[in-house]
Amino acid sequence: MEAEIRTLKQWSLVLSCLGLVLCVRTSCVLAEEKRLDSCLEIFTNMIEIGKQREMLKMGANEIYLQHKDGKVTKEQLDTTLELWYNVDIQLEQKTVKLYEVAQSQKCFEEVDESSRTEKGDAP
Repeated sequence: MEAEIRTLKQWSLVLSCLGLVLCVRTSCVLAEEKRLDSCLEIFTNMIEIGKQREMLKMGANEIYLQHKDGKVTKEQLDTTLELWYNVDIQLEQKTVKLYEVAQSQKCFEEVDESSRTEKGDAP
């Protein structure tokens, strides 16, 4: 009887350890998933800002071409270019801040393939 109790205690200890390992592993995977989601959001924002900057640049170029054709005055061109320049600087600064956040969250490091396999999105 004493041997059975000892065996039962040993198995309980082994199962408890396995349970703890599983909890820790699950916690690590969830933390990695949360980090990757955050990185994806940061990268998406950076791409959107890049698209906005490109659209504004195209608009400024169009105003310049209209000025060359005599359809827009020098004052209108100057106002447009000043506005474009100021907005572009603000968008660039947002991108730099997002880049710094991405670096601090280690978004540029390689992803642990084992966690990607568990999530089902590994190549």
